[in-house]
Amino acid sequence: MAFLKGKAPATFDAKGRVSLPAKYRRLLPEDLVVAISPDEDFPALVVYTQEGFEKWTDEILVSKGGYRANNKSHDQLIDKYVQDSEDVDVDSVGRILIPSDLRGKAKINKDVMFSGARDHLVIRSIAIWQEYQKALAMVTVYDENPIQA
Repeated sequence: MAFLKGKAPATFDAKGRVSLPAKYRRLLPEDLVVAISPDEDFPALVVYTQEGFEKWTDEILVSKGGYRANNKSHDQLIDKYVQDSEDVDVDSVGRILIPSDLRGKAKINKDVMFSGARDHLVIRSIAIWQEYQKALAMVTVYDENPIQA
C-alpha cells in the first residue's frame, strides 16, 4: 500500500463526481471503498483500498476487544461502518462517484479538501477542513519535556 500524504483541493460536480487529485490517483487502484469517518466532531469521508477497508474494520473491532459472535454492540459497530460504505471505481478520467447520502452524512456539498492519512484518504468540506486545521493548531505534537540523558 502506498503512503498517502499531503493535501489537495477538489470540487464535486452536479452528479456527485469528484476527480481524485493526480498525486493520489497514481498511487491507488481503480477500485476503492468510501465510508463515513468515525470523527463526529469534524465529519468526513474516508477512502480505502478494498484490503485497507477490511483491515480498518478489523482494527475497529480489535479496539473493542476483538469480535465476539452474537455480541449486539459489535454487530452494530460493524453495521455502522459497513452499511455506510460504498465500493467506488475510478473512471477513465480519474473521477469517483460518491452517493449523495454519504456526502450528506459528511456535510459535503461542492468544494472539498483531500488529505492523505498514511493508508487512506480523508475528504472534508473546505469549511470543516478549515475548522479541523484550527483544532490541530491547538494540539501539542511534541513532548515539551524531553527525557534528560
